[in-house]
Amino acid sequence: MSDISAIRVLNFTGKKEEWSTWSEKFLAKARRSGIKDVLLGKVTIPKTNEEINEKTDEGKIMMKIFDLNELAYTELILSIDVRTSSGKVAFNMVKGCKNKDYTEGNAAMAWERLKNKYEPTSAPSLVKTERLFRQSSLSKNEDPDAWITTLEEFRMKLEDIGSAMTDDQFMIHVLNNLTSDYELQMVLLEKRIGNKVNPLEVDELREELNLRFERLSIQSESSNESKANEEQALFTAQFKGKCRNCGVLGHKSIHCKARRNHSDRQSDGNPQPPYCVYCRKSGHVKANCFILNRRNEANGNGNNNVRTGVAGTTADVVFNSVSENSEFSENIWIGDSGASCHYCNSDQGLFDVKDVSERITVGNGKTMEGTKIGSLRCNVEQVNGKTFQVVLQEVKFVPELWVNLFSINKALKNGFKIGNDDIIIHLSKGSTTFSFDRVLKTKNGFVSGVCLNPVSIELAGNVVDSKKAEVKFDINKLHKAIGHCGEESLKIYKQFHGP
Repeated sequence: MSDISAIRVLNFTGKKEEWSTWSEKFLAKARRSGIKDVLLGKVTIPKTNEEINEKTDEGKIMMKIFDLNELAYTELILSIDVRTSSGKVAFNMVKGCKNKDYTEGNAAMAWERLKNKYEPTSAPSLVKTERLFRQSSLSKNEDPDAWITTLEEFRMKLEDIGSAMTDDQFMIHVLNNLTSDYELQMVLLEKRIGNKVNPLEVDELREELNLRFERLSIQSESSNESKANEEQALFTAQFKGKCRNCGVLGHKSIHCKARRNHSDRQSDGNPQPPYCVYCRKSGHVKANCFILNRRNEANGNGNNNVRTGVAGTTADVVFNSVSENSEFSENIWIGDSGASCHYCNSDQGLFDVKDVSERITVGNGKTMEGTKIGSLRCNVEQVNGKTFQVVLQEVKFVPELWVNLFSINKALKNGFKIGNDDIIIHLSKGSTTFSFDRVLKTKNGFVSGVCLNPVSIELAGNVVDSKKAEVKFDINKLHKAIGHCGEESLKIYKQFHGP
C-alpha cells in the first residue's frame, strides 16, 4: 500500500470558479501517481468484501486497483478545505461515497459527483455558459491575455456540453468586445479573419493584443509619474498655513516679503522707522501699538467700541479681482453669506452713526479697520426695472474695502427665505422679493450683487449724513412736512428689521 505521509495535496475551497483550474491540476497530478484511470472510472474498483486471490495475475491487478482507489480517495478528501462553507459542501459530497460496499470510499464515484456539481452538462448550464461568454467584454486597463484565457475556458465548457464554435467565431467575439484603445488593431486584424492567403490565428491575435497592452501600460506609467512629480512640485511650492510675520495665508515667515523688505531696508544702513508686527504698520513697535493698547483697554473695562469682525470669502475674491472689472460700481453690493454684518466703503448716507474701532478679517487673512457703524436707507434697483426702498441696520464703514458687502445671514436672521433661479440668488419674505441680479465676473468665476443707491434724508433744511453727529429740528414742522409713512414702506421696513 502506498505511503500516505508522502502525499502532497492541491487545496480546493469548493468555489465554482476554482474548479476548472483545480480539476485540471488534480488530474495532471493523478496521471503522474497512476490514479487517473481510477478517478475517471476507466477501471472497475473491487468491493471491500469481494474475495480476491492475490496469487493469480487477475487478483494482483485487482489488489493494485484497490490500493490506487484508496490513494485516490485519500488525495481527494485531503485536498478539500473545510474552513469555508462551500468547502464543507464538497467534503460531504466526497465523504458520502463511503458505504458498506466501499468502506474506504469510492474515488470514481466521488469525482463524478464533484464534476456534476461544478461542471454540469445540462441544458440550463449550456444556456448560462453561453450567456456568460456572449456578455464578456474587455474592461478598461484589463490585461487582454487574462480576458482571452477566461473566454477560452467558457469555450471549452461549451464544447464539453456539446456546443462547439470555430476559431473564426471565437476571434470575431474577441475583436467585437475590445475597448477603444485597441481600435487600430481591431481594424487590421478583422480583415484577416477567413483570409485564405494570410489567415488570422488565435495565438497571433492574443500576441498582437498583448503588445498593444504593454505599450498602453508604459504610457500610463509615464503619465502617472509625470503627474506625481507635478503634484509634488505644487505641494512643496505652496504653503497652506498662515505667515507668522504678516498673517497672510500661503507662505511661511521665512519667505515673507514684508519681513525680507524690512530686513533689506535695515541692511542698507539708512535709518528706518520701527515696524509693528501687530497692525502691520511702520512708525512704532508692538509694545506701543495704539490699536492693540486700545483693544486691550476695551477688553478690560467692558467697552464695546473696540470689536472684531469677519468678512466672508466673497470679500477676499472681490478684493483681489475688483480692479479688473469695471462693472463693480460704488453702488453695487455683493451678497456674502460669510459676512457677519453689512459692510460699506463709503459713509455717504449713513445716519445714527457711532464711531467704532473694529478689525475686519477677510478670507486671505488680511485685516482692515471698521471705523463707523450706523443705518443706511437705500433705493433697490432691480434689473427688471422694479424699485423699492429699504433701510439697512448695523452697516459698518470700512474704508479699505473695494466693494460693499450685503450680509445674507443678517437677512435670514430677520425672517427672509433664500432661494435661487440658476445663478441668481433671491431673498423673499411675504410679497417682497430681493434679488442679487447683477452677475459680476471675477478672475476665477463670478459673484452676485445688487444695486443699492444711498438716500439722504432732508430734515428741516438740513441733510443728515455721516459727518453730522446730531441734527436739531422742530418735530411739529417735520410732521407737517412729511406726515405718516406709507403702508407699503412700513411693510417693507418690518420685513427687513422686524416690528
